[in-house]
Amino acid sequence: MDQQRLTYLFERYLQNSLTPEEHAEFQELMRRPETEVDVKRLLDEFIHEQEDEPPVHTLHIETARSIYHSIIGADQEPAPAKRLFHWRYWLAAASILAVVLTGVLIANERSRPKAIVAHQVQDAHLPPGKDAAILILGDGSRIVLDKTENGNLRSPQSSVDIIKLNGQLTYRSSGAQSGAIEYNTITTPRGGQYKLVLADGTKVWLNAASSLRFPTVFTGEKRAIELSGEGYFEVAKDAARPFYVQTGEVTVQVLGTHFNIHAYAGDDPIKTTLLEGKVKVASAKEFKMLTPGQQATWQHQTFQVADDVDTESVVAWKNGLFHLSSADVPSIMKQIARWYDVDVQYESKIPNAHISGKMSRNLNLTQVLKILEHSGLHCRLSGRTVTVLPE
Repeated sequence: MDQQRLTYLFERYLQNSLTPEEHAEFQELMRRPETEVDVKRLLDEFIHEQEDEPPVHTLHIETARSIYHSIIGADQEPAPAKRLFHWRYWLAAASILAVVLTGVLIANERSRPKAIVAHQVQDAHLPPGKDAAILILGDGSRIVLDKTENGNLRSPQSSVDIIKLNGQLTYRSSGAQSGAIEYNTITTPRGGQYKLVLADGTKVWLNAASSLRFPTVFTGEKRAIELSGEGYFEVAKDAARPFYVQTGEVTVQVLGTHFNIHAYAGDDPIKTTLLEGKVKVASAKEFKMLTPGQQATWQHQTFQVADDVDTESVVAWKNGLFHLSSADVPSIMKQIARWYDVDVQYESKIPNAHISGKMSRNLNLTQVLKILEHSGLHCRLSGRTVTVLPE
């Protein structure tokens, strides 16, 4: 076999530039047993270029087989209800080489190869969310942040600097505070996220379809803000002035700590997850004290506290990932709906599947749906509507 020809086709495959004739030739080569050694060499060279990436778990063996059969055009094997995947490995299969998954990665699953950094195929069809938000000032005026240049957004009457810089707002007092306390509100749309540094130095990450109401400066004996949606907080320490987050019927009180609040109106229960420090989660009738790794869920007018929660999956959205930990279909589709600004419907009953794994939130929706498809969850995309199909 001409190794130069295989290398040429391999590189063209990476670039998604094969002609139909070349694609057929490439598929035929992938089916030949004698090709495996040369294919492994090409993949090893590619992996070697990505050695700065941390190792991750290999793809679930059944998922790898499913991807392989779909790419070479063979009949797919049935998908189990629960699958493990990692977005880098799926894109390695879909964009690089299917046979390697059935040959090298599966045969050598114990070897735990380096992660493959996927080539991002960016297209204009339902791209991922971005840094986008609207800032509502105390006088009611609105600033569309993703359409505003970097710089100081302070109004002439304000004594507070509001610095916008690449997806982040930072509040700084620029003089003596006088008069009534001014409140601002920042809201993110579906498909948007934003970061905020409050006047006391507290850092807030807002997920899509969320809202935060806060004073431009903190005065008095406590610091209080209001959240709707989801936010991750790194609260600046100030023992003299506790920090309060009000969301619905729940108030979270802290002095200085890292925690996540998931509180979408009319959606899921209110969940407070503690990563560092200590918080008090309270309603009008009861309260719970949380230690790191615990999660308090407010539902049906009562708290339930879970220990040893997978905090990495809870805050993965802040770090640019979907991290699914045995997630059911409704919870997966809610994340997709908010991040890609789409509507979700079910063709019949909701599939009884649970999926674990990681995907980048920088993928476009088509890529995400393909990954989910090879994990057993089948969807149809039409315009801005995703229809979940029966199992």
